[in-house]
Amino acid sequence: MECSRRSEEIQSLTVEIVQEVARVAGEEVTDLPPLGQTIDIEAVERLAQTEDTRIEFRYLDYEVVVADGNVTVNER
Repeated sequence: MECSRRSEEIQSLTVEIVQEVARVAGEEVTDLPPLGQTIDIEAVERLAQTEDTRIEFRYLDYEVVVADGNVTVNER
């Protein structure tokens, strides 16, 4: 049971990141490459669960920040 919840949480964060990048880029989510080709999604999810953690990485031409339960996407 815990594994399925974990999987849902990872998918939720992944979906949120990709949706936000697509929105900022003016693209369809399906037109973007898989996020897992850029980062270790499970590692980001684990770190995102840690209090006062800020995670930054590049995805395409954008800087993605995951902090305090929020996803922010900025053009680089």
